[in-house]
Amino acid sequence: MKKLDLQFVVSAKKKLDLQFVVSAKKDYGIKKNCTTEHKKEKRGAIMKVCKFCGKEFITYSWRGKGLYCSTECAVNDRKIEHTPNTTCCICGKPIYIKPSRIKRSKTNLFTCSIECMGKMRSQVFIGAKNPNYKIDCSKSIYYNNGNKYYHVLTHNHPYRDKLNYVPEHRLVVENHYYLFDEKYFDIINGKYYLKKDVSVHHINHNTLDNDINNLIPVTKSEHTTLHNREKEIIRDSKGRITGVLKRGELLENPNDKDNQQPSINSNINKGSTTNSRFLTDNAEESNANTSALPNIDNIGEDIV
Repeated sequence: MKKLDLQFVVSAKKKLDLQFVVSAKKDYGIKKNCTTEHKKEKRGAIMKVCKFCGKEFITYSWRGKGLYCSTECAVNDRKIEHTPNTTCCICGKPIYIKPSRIKRSKTNLFTCSIECMGKMRSQVFIGAKNPNYKIDCSKSIYYNNGNKYYHVLTHNHPYRDKLNYVPEHRLVVENHYYLFDEKYFDIINGKYYLKKDVSVHHINHNTLDNDINNLIPVTKSEHTTLHNREKEIIRDSKGRITGVLKRGELLENPNDKDNQQPSINSNINKGSTTNSRFLTDNAEESNANTSALPNIDNIGEDIV
């Protein structure tokens, strides 16, 4: 076969192949479209009109009522347009406010935006009309070991805490430093300040009573001794500690040491050797050994 004949045959085959491919794609596309429409009909596709915008859209019976073509139309259709019943007190724009809100308002001033609200507050809530006006934050209550104390905002105190507060009872003692021994104070720039390891004892046990007559500066060991003197140590016949209670919780005759027993309502810290709240009727066991108790008549003589 000649060369020209070969070229003609090859070109003819290419054309036929191209035509076949194009026709196949067309057939496939027609078939695909048919199957898609068939599937829609099979799934129950329904043509409806949007209730809000009037646009036609396809939905399915299993989706529900299908009243709207989009979420935006559904939201816009549910919006209620109210007639303005008042105006913005700053810009004068007509706005709607719920009648219940107007009824309980104390100022009857309403705004249309956050910007207008900020301008209104800056004009109205000033001075005595501001709810935070003249609130004294310089003195407040804090808790320590379950007790209430006052502390005062003091910016120039050398021993202030991280929030610039100092306990009020310490400031009172420092202002009356001349009544106490200098061993309890540090002198800084000519001023007297209680040392960090010095405590202040409230004589009447009211930690909010910071009268100078109710305060005593003491070291930590002296403070512990003061509180221990207010307790009664109960021992058995062998000298073992069976309980501890405050002196005010004894029976009617506290001077009769032979018959001192803890009352039923007393809070006793049980000893390690017994769990009994009462001493026995035996005279030998009922006599509490209080030889370790210091004399309470001289409290503070070696302190102040």
